[in-house]
Amino acid sequence: PPGFVQTNLFAAMRDRKNQDTVRKLYIASACMAVFPLSGFFVVRHVLLPHYGIRDNVDLISALVAVFVVQLVIAGYVISAFREPADDSEELLQEQAKVDAARASAEGKKTD
Repeated sequence: PPGFVQTNLFAAMRDRKNQDTVRKLYIASACMAVFPLSGFFVVRHVLLPHYGIRDNVDLISALVAVFVVQLVIAGYVISAFREPADDSEELLQEQAKVDAARASAEGKKTD
């Protein structure tokens, strides 16, 4: 289809125009690994014993971890919506240049 470029994931991630998006993905992934686990253990071993809560400690801690996961996802979605939208007209012009360069290179190979 016009305007479609087939590429692999790693090439797309290395592309300069995708660097901000990739950085946000790495940050969100790190937050997804660290914050829920930290929340779980802080609530389970610090907050609940401090307030004398001894029943359903694992359940409460797990619910806090799930809530923290939702916060991380919401933060990632909000940051994604704040990214500037790509201008499709510019993308089509860029793709036309790439297609012309390929056609030119293929024409030179057959000569």
